[in-house]
Parts: sequence; C-alpha cells; structure tokens
Amino acid sequence: MLSSLISTLQGSPWLWIFVLLASPFLGTWLLSNVNARRSRNGEPPLIPYTVPWLGHGFFVAKDITGFGTWARKRYPHQDVLTAVVAGTHMYIVFDPKLAAIIYRRPKYFTFDPLALLSAKVFGAPQHDLDIIAIGTHGVARAPGYQDDGRRVHFDLHQLFPMLLEGPNLATMISKFMNALTADLNNEFPKDQDASGEWVTLDICDFVKKRMTLASITSLFGSHLRKIWPRIYEDFWEFDEVVQLLLLDLPHVLLPTAAARRKKMLNRLLHWREEACKHKSFEEIQEEDPDWDKYWGARLVRMSHSVLLKNGISVEGQEVFSLGILWGQNSNAIPVGIWMVVQSILDSDLHRRIRSEVLPHRNSDGTFDMNGLVTNTLLKSMFLEALRFSVASPSLRVVMETTQVSNYTFHKGSRVLIPGRELQMEKRVWSPNNEVPDALEFWAERFLDMDKGDNGDAERAAEAREANAQYADTDILKTKTKTAGTADRRRPKTSTDAISLPSSTTSKTIRDRMLSLRPFGGGVTLCPGRHVAMYKEIATLAILLSHFEIEVDEKALGTTGRPQPRTCTVGAMAPDRKLIVRMRRR
Repeated sequence: MLSSLISTLQGSPWLWIFVLLASPFLGTWLLSNVNARRSRNGEPPLIPYTVPWLGHGFFVAKDITGFGTWARKRYPHQDVLTAVVAGTHMYIVFDPKLAAIIYRRPKYFTFDPLALLSAKVFGAPQHDLDIIAIGTHGVARAPGYQDDGRRVHFDLHQLFPMLLEGPNLATMISKFMNALTADLNNEFPKDQDASGEWVTLDICDFVKKRMTLASITSLFGSHLRKIWPRIYEDFWEFDEVVQLLLLDLPHVLLPTAAARRKKMLNRLLHWREEACKHKSFEEIQEEDPDWDKYWGARLVRMSHSVLLKNGISVEGQEVFSLGILWGQNSNAIPVGIWMVVQSILDSDLHRRIRSEVLPHRNSDGTFDMNGLVTNTLLKSMFLEALRFSVASPSLRVVMETTQVSNYTFHKGSRVLIPGRELQMEKRVWSPNNEVPDALEFWAERFLDMDKGDNGDAERAAEAREANAQYADTDILKTKTKTAGTADRRRPKTSTDAISLPSSTTSKTIRDRMLSLRPFGGGVTLCPGRHVAMYKEIATLAILLSHFEIEVDEKALGTTGRPQPRTCTVGAMAPDRKLIVRMRRR
C-alpha cells in the first residue's frame, strides 16, 4: 500500500504540492489532539486546532461571542478550556465562581493592556498613547521608558463613581427625560387625543432614535444636536465598524472604519470649538454647573480636566469623549429597546408594568425615578433584559503564573470570560425546566420569596470593591458644587444596577447572580451601569404611561418575533423590525 502511494505521488507533482501545503495543518491538528489529552503544566484542557500559530485566532477576531457559544456547545461539561489564539494561550472560563475569583484578583488578572488598546481603537494620537501607557501593567516598554507617576485610566476611574451616581446622575437623567419627552411631544403633539389617528411604525427604530438623541443631549448638551444634524445616523454608522477597529489593523485595510472614526472625532472637535465660543473651558470649569447646553454634563468636563492635567492633547480628550458617547449609547440603548419590545409583545406584562409605573407618576407628568428603579417587577425586567440581550466578553491578561481552583494560569496568557454563555447556561437559569428556558425572555426571572443569600452578596461586594479601589484620592476630593462624602454620592445597594429586587431572597436566584455579567466585574465593573438602568426604565415608563401601543399582528405573522442579533459584542439589538400602531393616550 505504501509503495502504491509513493508511486501515485511520483506520478502527480500537483499531489505532492497539495501534500506539502496540507502537512503543516495536518501535523498541527494531530499534535494539538495529542496535547488535548494531557495537561501542560496544570493548564485547562486544550481545544484542538488546525492552523499553526494562529489557532482559533480568526474565529475569535471575527465573532468572539460566537466562539464562546461554539466552545460551550462542543465541551458542555468543561469549566475552563485553553484555546490557542495568535500564538498565545487563552483560557475560556465558563464557571461563574472561577470567573468571580478572577475578577477580584486584579493583581494577577489585569484589564490594563486592553484599556490601552481601547484608546488606540478610538483614535488616540501616539503622543497620548505613550502617556496612557505610563504605569499600565502588562505593556511592553520601549527603550528609555520612564515612569513619571501619571495614571490616566486610574484617574478617570476614580472620577467616574462621583460623576455617574448621586446628584450628577439625577441631573443627567432629568435632562434625558426632558429631551425624550420634548421629542415625543414633537412627534405626537399633545392636542392629539386618544381618538386620533394611529401611527404605524417600527418600534425598535423609533425607540433607538429617541433614546439616542435624548442620551446625547444629557451628556453633551442640546447645542450639539443643532450643529450636528446627522449625529444619530453618524453615530450608529460608526458603531457598525467598532468591532472591525478592535482588530487593530492598519488604516489601509479598514478604510471605511477609519473614515467613520475620523468623522466622529472631527465633529466632536467642532463641538468643543463651538462650546468655547460660548465660554472658555476655564470659565465653565470655574462656574461648574451641573449641566450646560453647550458643554453638556459635568462628567464630560471633569473628564477633560483630568486628561488635561495628565498632558493629553485636545484631540486625545475628544477620543475619550467618543468613548463616553459610544459606551453610554451602544451598550445601553439596545437593552432599552428590548424592555419596550417585550412589554408590547406580552399584553399581560404590558398591563402589569403600566399598573406599576402609574403610581410613580407625579401630577406634573414627571416621575419618581427612585420609586421606579426600586420597583420589584421593573427591576427584575431590567435584569432579565440584560441577561437576555447582552453579550459582554470580558478579557484579562495574566500578570503572574497563578493557581485558580485546580488550574494553572500562566503568565502572559489571556483569559476570556464569555458573559453570554454564563447568561444562557440552562443548568443555571432553567434547571429541570422548572422555569422558562434560558433562551426565553421572562420578566419575573429575578423574583422569588424564598430565603437565603450568597451570589448576590458577592456581586454587591464586587461593586463596593470597584468603588473603593479609587476612593480617598485627590480627584474625589476635587471641590465641586456636589462635593461631599463618596458614600453620599453613591446609590444604596437596592438601586445598584446589579442588585436583585429588594423582595427577592431566594438563595437559588441569588447564586445565579454570579452568572449575570453584562457589566464585567471586579474593579473595572462598568461605572455607567446606573445611568443605563435609569435611562432604560425611564424610557419604558414614559412610553407606556403616555401612549397606547399595539402590535401589528399581520406584520408580526410575516416577520416573526425579534431575536437578539448574536453576531455582535455588547448589547445585541433586535434582528428585525417590530411594526406597531401607536398614539397618545
């Protein structure tokens, strides 16, 4: 048989070429399968691969959420796996308890290099990247590197708890609701009574646009919308290419993505120039208003102040403005859409939500927002919308070889915690089919009356640690009109975005909270989570209390129910339209 094979090869040079080309891939596959059956220095089991060095790199770069889903489906009983990605070992952690340990050990598992990458992705000039890299863990140092003590990301993180909670949060939410209400009044004039004409529209697109414009107003002031009429279209066109920019390829390979980023940055620089014509940055900082129609929220101004103190250029400051704009819209608005969509699709849920919302509506048409965000049904629905529609893969770099449970994580490797898979795990969210399946949206999933405590307490501890990491430092002591203790600026645990409804005491449900990871975890727990919660619940309350909304059953029968667009990272928008009829009550 062997001699016959040799004869065949000798008579076919093209077959020789094929064998030579295929042999590296075949050899890699065979060797990786052998290695998959034995542990390398205590590492988790290896996923076999075919492409030398690259491994599963292309799959991860193209669709990191899909890669996590594929790995979980192929190895359903493994808590941790090892994948080769561009010559580096990446540990994929599916065990929520192991994930919690990793999040709470920033000394060994750091996010710092990825934070530096995000600044590069959003277009920071090299001069600013060099400053941001100072003191950043896990970053290669150029010859002549000197640590002068500047810590850009640390300074920003110690600033955010003050500016995204308490009185500053209240101001931003008030401006958001005012802008949203004004836009709705323009679209549906108040003199249109309940007997008026129904308007047929796609509720997904309608909510997306209204929330985006209101959010931009609350962050950057109302003047920005006047000087940038296409900001809605430009922002979501930019959002479409962010995943491509994360590949960190040369601009020549991503011309459309690079052009859209440049357009966003140029527009933000123009916004700053226009704001300076109204009042200089120094003047507005001296006055320190909660919000200004030209300069926007204190959050944006104080961020600029911190960056300026660290020597970041004006262009670099607007890179961070773009990050704020993207972070507060791209990941929050799709969740808000889902809350509205699910309440419309379920007529009983729609009725119940309205009955919960109306008691918190004031006589002047405003709402008691603290009452709304602490309402048990609304809070459970918010958490379920996060679980159902957010795919937030968390990445870490291993700083030192360390043991976690039965596994060894080696220095220089990467860690991937696929949040989507934790949130879709049937054994966690619908064990024994006792409750609706994990793939289904169930607004009451976080409601229960049993007693116990564990997982939720650990998540609350993570939130406290994330804030305490940056407490009692110079920036938190910066004197502003809202100065005071850090505790006064932070919400109570009952209003924290990752806490359970106050009535839920079931140990089973509380344990599940370790598997709810829409905001990451540890000291880098997303500081904008409270803003997102308030905006999404406020939008739902305003729409359901002021408008009649009915599903177009004929259109629904044609298009089917919307599903999350799973090929994206972060909040996953509905994958199709939901046509409704809508009119003012």
